[in-house]
Amino acid sequence: AFPGDPEAIRGHTRQVSAEYRALMMSRAHRAAGRVALASRPLLAALPRANPAGAARSLAPTRAAVAPRARPMRRPVEPEVATGCWPRSLSGSAGISTDRVGVEVSDHVATVTLQDQKTRNCLSTTMMTDLHDALVKLEADPHVKVVVLAHTGKVFSSGHNLKELQLAQETTGDTKAIFETCNKLMLKVRSSRLPVIASISGFATAAGCQLAATADMCIAGEGATFSTPGVSIGLFCHTPGVALGRAVGYKAAMHMLLTGDIITAEQGVRCGLVNEVVPADALAEHTRSVALKIAKAPSAVIGLGKRTFYEQMAHGDVAEAYRYAGGVMQDNMSYPDAREGIGAFIDKRPPQWTDAGL
Repeated sequence: AFPGDPEAIRGHTRQVSAEYRALMMSRAHRAAGRVALASRPLLAALPRANPAGAARSLAPTRAAVAPRARPMRRPVEPEVATGCWPRSLSGSAGISTDRVGVEVSDHVATVTLQDQKTRNCLSTTMMTDLHDALVKLEADPHVKVVVLAHTGKVFSSGHNLKELQLAQETTGDTKAIFETCNKLMLKVRSSRLPVIASISGFATAAGCQLAATADMCIAGEGATFSTPGVSIGLFCHTPGVALGRAVGYKAAMHMLLTGDIITAEQGVRCGLVNEVVPADALAEHTRSVALKIAKAPSAVIGLGKRTFYEQMAHGDVAEAYRYAGGVMQDNMSYPDAREGIGAFIDKRPPQWTDAGL
């Protein structure tokens, strides 16, 4: 079992269907602060957050009538490939492709979108390469954090419209393309690895969706975000899934209905972006954040990520507390929890085992 699976502590096993996993992980965090974007008349009144992304209220924001609470399940182990790929000095052997570059060092994997000829569009091939890279990285116990970076001036221009058009004209069926996109987004969210999007250019449509799906997003000055599908008659339906859960209904609908471009600074104020840094310092700063996260034990990082999204998917706060409290009890049984608490009391550096049991 994956180190950090609380079910392994209790000695239970549970088979959970792929359908439930997809449903559980897709019902992600809805931001509590229903804010709008800045600079437009509708958006002018946004409060300014601190550069690191101030914590927002955890008070429920659904309708007055709370949804019926359903029994919570403990996080389940994500499906990952077994074993590790042959490692080169850079740690990227067997993963990098023409479109996606992978470098691993100091427990941080940098996954780079590098298909500048297509403006890093999310073609079926690109999405498959990204998904497969995440699966392989997740299987490596030495990797603790993933950074999504890019070459060129565009993080991603979204779906390959020529590919969509060809599929529609030849078979009349684009289902496989959108299912590949859904599979990628769900893998980002369900992975045990925190995923940080590092963006210094344009993130458009499904590219904006990928940024919103990532656990964190750090942007360089000059980065922009938009969901302009409505302007070509193809509403950004699936990007809206991630966007609405990252920024809230009102801000998401403004972007989806108008196609307006927002700046990185506006992205901070609405919750899409964690912080903005000078473009020439973006890579170094993002890596420093990733390294800070990687200092923690990997079992605890993975457990914490899964628990956060699971409890946020429920509208009943009391049930969320019961669930999170149970996971904290399990976490207390981890060797690294005992070691960390003991090290704090003894005023010494902890020696992590990265084991869940």
